[in-house]
Amino acid sequence: MTPSKATLTKRPATRRASGARPGTLSSEAFVPPYPPSWIDQLTAKIDRLPGATWMFYATVGGTYTLLFLLAQARLGANDALHFLSRVFLALQPLYFLAVIHWLDRVAQDAARRYFASRPEARGAAQANSYRLTTLPRWPTLIACASALLAVLYFLFTGGAQQVGSLGLATGPAGVALVAVHFGVMWILLGALIYHTFHQLRTVHQIYAAHPVADIYAPEPYYAFTGLALQTALLITLNNYGWIVADPATLRDPFSLGLTVFLAGLALLMFVWPLWGAHQMLAASKADALAVNSARFKAVVAELHLRLEVHRITGMDELNKSLASLEIERTALARIPTWPWQPGTLRGLVATLGLPIAVWLIQYLLGRALS
Repeated sequence: MTPSKATLTKRPATRRASGARPGTLSSEAFVPPYPPSWIDQLTAKIDRLPGATWMFYATVGGTYTLLFLLAQARLGANDALHFLSRVFLALQPLYFLAVIHWLDRVAQDAARRYFASRPEARGAAQANSYRLTTLPRWPTLIACASALLAVLYFLFTGGAQQVGSLGLATGPAGVALVAVHFGVMWILLGALIYHTFHQLRTVHQIYAAHPVADIYAPEPYYAFTGLALQTALLITLNNYGWIVADPATLRDPFSLGLTVFLAGLALLMFVWPLWGAHQMLAASKADALAVNSARFKAVVAELHLRLEVHRITGMDELNKSLASLEIERTALARIPTWPWQPGTLRGLVATLGLPIAVWLIQYLLGRALS
């Protein structure tokens, strides 16, 4: 999932004294609008490590998972039934960090392609690229602290007794280990949730501030489609992982409800940042159709005038004009106003609905056999 080191290497910072994370397009005059968060500082350090970045995640993730499993086994969690759920739980913190890291690179590339098509807006390219790939320091800390407080409240109000459902050790040492692990996991989850909101909101704001209102050239709007799509799919992938690691998830009403909620949330994350682009493309299409209709009406009026005065010279040119305008109107009607390729949304909906469809099939088969 994580790209190579060459793909993820950040550009040298233009203001190292401020500790600011660089934007996509480097400039000595660029002043970051706010200092980077601890997450951005961490991913910047990972980028500076020797070797491919995916090797870092594979090595650290594999090592931590092995140590987590060994510690759980030593504390009494040895049942094979929940082995996969323990493995998946151990991988969660690194997965959340890797998703943030990856989506920053996707956003950076998308911003480069979008502003390359807007020469008049390149002055804003650096600031917007920085905002897309860098979280503000204090809101990130608040999001992480809120997530940590939420999981601690869960653990200390009865949640610690529920860790046995995942096959985890339930003794005092086991609960302490789980508390530390869940704390780190939820801190990174809080960062990921805020990162997703911040990044997709920035995409929405970029479309509003720097529109490309040309229905005949909608391709620039497709630049951020990949970012929205990958955000939705990566969140869904984690949801699927839990279902594979613990099939009992689909038999629990609460877990099933959570699966449906996350599927809907993933769909919203795909559509919401692109809604502004859709509105602009729809308005541009409506304007183009209005101009076409006005010209068609003018040609028809000229045709009627000539028929009334029995002047039929130049009728061939009028017929060609009408035919050309009709062709243009047909072509305009076929241009989509959503900034994604045909079939993208159908594929995403089918992917998001897969676990729900599996549950429904199981439920219907169970009712039929009973």
